[in-house]
Amino acid sequence: MTDIRDDAPPPPLVSPAMRDVWHDARSQLEAEDGLVNNRIGWMLALNGFLFTAFGLLQVEVFSACAAVDAAGNNTTAPNCIESGQSHVSPLMLVISIAGVGAGWASYLGVLAAFNAILDVRKEFHKLVGDKAIGFYARPISSKWAADAGMRSALTFPILAIGLWLFLLFDQVLGVARMWSVLGAIVLCICFAAVASGLLFKARKLKDV
Repeated sequence: MTDIRDDAPPPPLVSPAMRDVWHDARSQLEAEDGLVNNRIGWMLALNGFLFTAFGLLQVEVFSACAAVDAAGNNTTAPNCIESGQSHVSPLMLVISIAGVGAGWASYLGVLAAFNAILDVRKEFHKLVGDKAIGFYARPISSKWAADAGMRSALTFPILAIGLWLFLLFDQVLGVARMWSVLGAIVLCICFAAVASGLLFKARKLKDV
């Protein structure tokens, strides 16, 4: 039998108005989260097609030159590869630039959604303050968990941009591999810094 004491505090109750505020904030957050998923999904799908096209161009060149090599004309095989790559390099250049553009657009879109999420969180706590109790105290997970999720989602477009920049430098422009890696890393950092500056406007993330 449950022991009920007269001096026990009553269970916390949440007013219908506060519950409505929580549900409204939660629905806005779910909408923005869905946009993040869609934008990353579109980028991954497009990059899948672009990587396939890029790889098929390379395979086509090496397959044709392997046939030349198998015919016993070994002296012309290296020249064949160089000549074949020179013919397909304009298309590979276009594919690489398209991949970088897709990653850049996805990064901007994800940042825009996260910016909206931060605004919803701030407005929710302005309206509710310390009145919310327990489950209704916040419409999203704790700040560190939410921020970690945001940063993990931003990793996908940055990785795509970095891979395409490396392929652009190494396979299309013929830059030395070490410099291709360093160039891709530096430009990825620049892309992220510019996008963050454009959308967050040097905004400091506060605990809300």
